[in-house]
Amino acid sequence: MPTFLRRLSAAACIALAVAACTPPTTINVEGASVSVKQDGTVQLRARDGGRAVIAADGALTIDGEPVELTAQQQALLRDYHGDLIRIRQGALDIAGQGVALGGKAVTEALKGVLSGNPGDIEQKIDSEAAKIEAEAEKLEAHAEALKARQREIARQLPRLRPYLIEDAAELAEALTDGESA
Repeated sequence: MPTFLRRLSAAACIALAVAACTPPTTINVEGASVSVKQDGTVQLRARDGGRAVIAADGALTIDGEPVELTAQQQALLRDYHGDLIRIRQGALDIAGQGVALGGKAVTEALKGVLSGNPGDIEQKIDSEAAKIEAEAEKLEAHAEALKARQREIARQLPRLRPYLIEDAAELAEALTDGESA
């Protein structure tokens, strides 16, 4: 089997494995966690087990008790919630595009083998892969916004600091890589 077809077969296997995975809903980093719940809320767990919940509108509860916020603080949490949702959804979209590309690669390879004319399969696949890579670069910009927003939350809402994953870069990486526990 030609090397190119072996690479395509391997890519297809990886794509199918990714497709079979359930999208991550909980990210754990160093004992703290962030969960995106089915109801659209974001749940933060501190290392000590405390729980904070941020609603889509920026409302905050800590250990079940509503927290009074200024309009500016609520807007900040609403934006943070949106950042987390966008990064997670972007990562899932990119994964889906990767799965689709794997399927296309297999289909194109089979067409080429069956027709006896493999043609420019590799060029077509590389072109599609470049589009996915561009989307991943956009996602990195969202991760940078997440890090900045988290620093501002820690400054404006010190009470929420224990619930934030200290290394926002690790959080963004976990969200985009799909690491979950």
